[in-house]
Amino acid sequence: MKTVVYLCLVGVSHGFLFNLNTHGGSKTITAKTDVRPECIDWAHNGTCDFYDCFEQRFPCGSSGYALGYGGKYCRKFQQSQFRSLFNTAGQVFLDKMSKCEMDAVLPFYEQQSITCSTEYDLVFKHQEDCYIQSGYCDVVLDNFDGFLKTFDRADFLNFKLINQVLNAAKRCHVDISQAIISKYLGR
Repeated sequence: MKTVVYLCLVGVSHGFLFNLNTHGGSKTITAKTDVRPECIDWAHNGTCDFYDCFEQRFPCGSSGYALGYGGKYCRKFQQSQFRSLFNTAGQVFLDKMSKCEMDAVLPFYEQQSITCSTEYDLVFKHQEDCYIQSGYCDVVLDNFDGFLKTFDRADFLNFKLINQVLNAAKRCHVDISQAIISKYLGR
């Protein structure tokens, strides 16, 4: 099993594998609610309730970004049972990352219509930058167990997530992608 996971990680890190899922579908959804000022404030403050606003405005469902990823992990990282798995620097990273992600999602919230799968893909592209800006390079290895225990098993098969994690690791002052793969395979 570890060999299969390793081959998948290597394939993703070298661009051989691609996620073919269409998150939330490819249909265009017109806004169902108005833009609410409190929702914009929540996004600027990194408050997880922003994702509820997004889902109410654009109901992409559990396979969309707001419910299926952003909101889900925003809330998990705030729960003490998961947050306590991270050291102080790791918790600071989680807060910065959450706010950065919401800043990336906010322009979609303010649009009049979106395509769920396109929004999901574009936000994922911004996340790699958010990782770096939020201090990922300095916290990922020391907090690796926290990440493993917080993310759902199924999300480790999300090639976009794996690719994003490894690409961010390659952008660190020292490429730590091999260290991440080794830590993962050592479990």
